[in-house]
Amino acid sequence: QHLMEILEKILFKTQNSSNIFFKKTIQEIRNINDQVTVTFRDTTQKKYDFVIVSEGISSTTRKLLPIKQKVITMPFYLMYAWIKGRSNLTKKGALFFAEGHLGVIHPPNFKNLFGFYFKKGMSLDQQKKFMFKALNKIDSVNNEGIKINFETSKVFNLDEVYLETYFFNHVVLLGDAAHGRSPTLGFGTSLAVEDALMLCNKINSLQNYSEHEIDKALNDFSTARIERVKQVYKFQSFIHRLISENPVKLKILSFGLKFFLGKIIEKKIKKLASYKIV
Repeated sequence: QHLMEILEKILFKTQNSSNIFFKKTIQEIRNINDQVTVTFRDTTQKKYDFVIVSEGISSTTRKLLPIKQKVITMPFYLMYAWIKGRSNLTKKGALFFAEGHLGVIHPPNFKNLFGFYFKKGMSLDQQKKFMFKALNKIDSVNNEGIKINFETSKVFNLDEVYLETYFFNHVVLLGDAAHGRSPTLGFGTSLAVEDALMLCNKINSLQNYSEHEIDKALNDFSTARIERVKQVYKFQSFIHRLISENPVKLKILSFGLKFFLGKIIEKKIKKLASYKIV
């Protein structure tokens, strides 16, 4: 939310606010005479030379475009919730393993965020039991106690969305509308920012803005981004392997994370996060 507020502040500095619309749902998107006609749910229509779509994993606009997509449903759910009370973790986080669960407590911005993966079919009692055990390992400040704020909790169904291309005619997909994986898995925001920088780089390098040049730039952008996101997907799939019901495997994983595996993952994340746009 903090990042969103910063981006919106910058946006309103450079754009006329009367041309910016929030909370509008696109009902139809068509390409007519080299222009994009967008019909909103309230039946209003607008025409554009170029449309950039940046939505979440459940992008409704992506489904309106004739772009082939393959959706792979994963056997896990992901839950996120704010923690009530202040913890003693300061700038540190915490990672937990249990049967069928992988939990993480994020370092606080103004308070800690608790997230965990659990297998589909896991009972509510088993989930609560895991949360209780995990939170019991964290000390609170001033004996405030550590509890989950279930009113702010969200459960995400984990899917992988693979697209054939990131653009169609004069419409370009960015963010999770393009690489549709739950942003809570990590890299959602960073990939969206990369998308924007890469697209600007491609468009700004054009000598002229002929239809041929724009199509080539968008095709180059799409090709580069698809390969890039595949690498991120592979790494995220590796993280999912840490979810196990085998107690022996859990002990090995805990040992490995403490002494060497954690460092390897950290280096891999830094390498992915510091991707250079050329």
